[in-house]
Amino acid sequence: MSISFLKKYIHYAKQRMRPKLTAEAAEEISSTYCHLRSLSDQTREKTLPITARTLENLIRLSTAHAKARLSQTIEQVFFFFFFFPMEK
Repeated sequence: MSISFLKKYIHYAKQRMRPKLTAEAAEEISSTYCHLRSLSDQTREKTLPITARTLENLIRLSTAHAKARLSQTIEQVFFFFFFFPMEK
């Protein structure tokens, strides 16, 4: 792939893609966020703060992945790609 093609692809994805979050993906992101919060509360070190910003970042990463794939929807598969990259 040429750099010119990649630039055009990225520009197209940024300008044209507006993926929507599916209900299944929203539920999965929400339950995973709650799970992370509970894990964070259980640890004594508190080295990994899980905040509302974490939830926003999970949605943002899922959206970016959908845009990169030129998809109109953010599906559960996209979310798992970021959260469990070695399992799938």
